[in-house]
Amino acid sequence: MLKWTSMTLCAFFLINSTLSAHAANDEYNTNQREEYTPTATQEQKNNNKWIEVQDTNGLFKALFPSKPNMTANSLPIPNTDLTIKQENYLAENSEGAGALISLIFFPPDQQIIKSLDKEKLLKQMVKEVVEKADERAEMTSLTKTQFKNYSAFNFSFTIPQQRFKGMIFMVQNTVFLVLLSNQKEDFSEQEYEYFINHFQLSSKVENGLSV
Repeated sequence: MLKWTSMTLCAFFLINSTLSAHAANDEYNTNQREEYTPTATQEQKNNNKWIEVQDTNGLFKALFPSKPNMTANSLPIPNTDLTIKQENYLAENSEGAGALISLIFFPPDQQIIKSLDKEKLLKQMVKEVVEKADERAEMTSLTKTQFKNYSAFNFSFTIPQQRFKGMIFMVQNTVFLVLLSNQKEDFSEQEYEYFINHFQLSSKVENGLSV
């Protein structure tokens, strides 16, 4: 089974170490939309619908191939009263194929935010995600791009029999990681574009509100 938990948590702890320094379930809103039906997995074929999800803080809306599980974590920054928070929304099947959106929240401290080399941090986070996915993982691409006027990185990697493609970017104090995977022979570029194109940031993010 793919190490999804390790992949999501590695970026979380990387940020804490960069600053030199409990898990909880929650509810979120879901609505079913009958738009495009991908053919990547039998689970999706049976469902015939993608599920619209809004995160608990109202920062994004996205469509998932199945209802995702949400986990939340927090980690104190040593010698301060500040914490780093993370929320993961993960929909996966028994074969390890899945869709993930991970949000990592820095403290809303402008001194901390300004001290970060954001580009270097995001590239290092991608590297950590790949390494934690599987010891045999191989990065196949990492390119700088833009997502809704924000600097971002597109990336892809493979492990035996599986392919991953994703995007990472940072807005204000929040890092967004969006990732889709499937068996190599079933991976669909059309499905990935559908996933990315239906990932929408809310006005809260655009206005710089913090969590």
